[in-house]
Amino acid sequence: MILQSKRNVSSEGLTINRLYPVIAYEINLDNDISACKIMDDNRSLSWRQIDRFDVVSYTKEGYIKAGDDNRVLKYLYENLSDKDFFVDYYSENEKSIIASEKLENAFISILSNELDSKELLSYLEILGYQDENADLLVKAFFIKAKENDINIFAKMLYDKIYMLNNYLFEIIIKSLSYYKTTEIESIFMELYINSSSYSEEIMKIVSNYLNI
Repeated sequence: MILQSKRNVSSEGLTINRLYPVIAYEINLDNDISACKIMDDNRSLSWRQIDRFDVVSYTKEGYIKAGDDNRVLKYLYENLSDKDFFVDYYSENEKSIIASEKLENAFISILSNELDSKELLSYLEILGYQDENADLLVKAFFIKAKENDINIFAKMLYDKIYMLNNYLFEIIIKSLSYYKTTEIESIFMELYINSSSYSEEIMKIVSNYLNI
């Protein structure tokens, strides 16, 4: 399940148009109002009423029943079903690092399972490459993408390569290096010409790709 914020609500850590994968949801049997647990922009895992969002995907696959009473049914994303996950996430130690990685993998899994490659690229264009969740969309895209999708992405990327932050830049370059296409070769040649701007690790990938 994926939600998209309808508006900016800074006090609640919500940004308009940003996608929020749902890690848990509940259905109140008395009035049929659903609440969802997301990670807000402050990195807090919080319950939100669904009426603040547009529902991008209402897929319920991958969620397991996590308890209920006479009024509420609760479901949790199965990849986060470890009973200590939520405690570990807020523990501020090594366990919190592992829990954060598990959470990121869950987000990528939800996005890649529920959106196709064209939808992922479309939302990436809407949100922009500077959006703090752009890396999740990119990672999900490379899970779903076929070679034609990669070519489309490379064409879109050519004029934007200098707008990427270092983290997103490295993710994209490493992922593109597994594909041999004219579009990607053009990007890598551009990087090679401007090699002084990039790290030794990136230039090694570029040089290997170009056989230089």
